[in-house]
Amino acid sequence: MGEELLRAAAALEHETPFLLVDLARVRQKYREIRGSVAGVQVFYAIKANNHPAILRALAAEGSCFEVSSVPELQALQQLGVPPDCIASFNPIKTPQFVAAMSAYGSTLMAADSTEELDKLARHGADAEVAVRLNVENEGSDWPLDD
Repeated sequence: MGEELLRAAAALEHETPFLLVDLARVRQKYREIRGSVAGVQVFYAIKANNHPAILRALAAEGSCFEVSSVPELQALQQLGVPPDCIASFNPIKTPQFVAAMSAYGSTLMAADSTEELDKLARHGADAEVAVRLNVENEGSDWPLDD
């Protein structure tokens, strides 16, 4: 399938650079990931690629999404992605973004500082907060603070 798609693309004239995306492959890979871990919801980080066709394909498959900005949230709202399928794990969120998430009913957000917790309390009082903690790496096989 991939070679056929590349031949078809080569026959077209495009200015370079251009991006060719096989949406069937995007959907297939999502299904593979989703099927590989039972009972886990997959969140696609929009920052990886926010092309509307990719977002539509993943939304049609039932993917959830991770967003970091009001425009990303709005793109998902326009697609009708349910609020409970949108989360934000960005370490620093603007008050406007937190308020927009809260207004839409998207409540799952992460915080790793007291300032961020205060912001969530002020602008997203209904937030379900995932707290990230910094722990010592002493004795660990793989230190993660470098």
